[in-house]
Amino acid sequence: MTENPLPPTPGRRLRLPLGVVHRAPALGYLSIYFVGGRAGIVELFVGDGPDPRERVGYLNAGADINSYIGMVLRPGEHWIAATKRPDKIAVECIFTPFS
Repeated sequence: MTENPLPPTPGRRLRLPLGVVHRAPALGYLSIYFVGGRAGIVELFVGDGPDPRERVGYLNAGADINSYIGMVLRPGEHWIAATKRPDKIAVECIFTPFS
């Protein structure tokens, strides 16, 4: 996994790729949602280090069970929206810093 450090830009929404370890630059909200098209499964993992392993969310766009994950991320927290084919699934991932 590679880490993608985000620039600290207060209040600016950031569209981020799936399948990459990110580090929250500030306290903020992460939104992962199905936009229609190719379905699939996304699992959200968080952690204090660059290999996040605590699963905190699950999105299954193919079964209409749960096609949204949202959570608050703490400053410096690492996270990854893991999926088998991040370049093919129709899911958006947006981080919004609170300040």
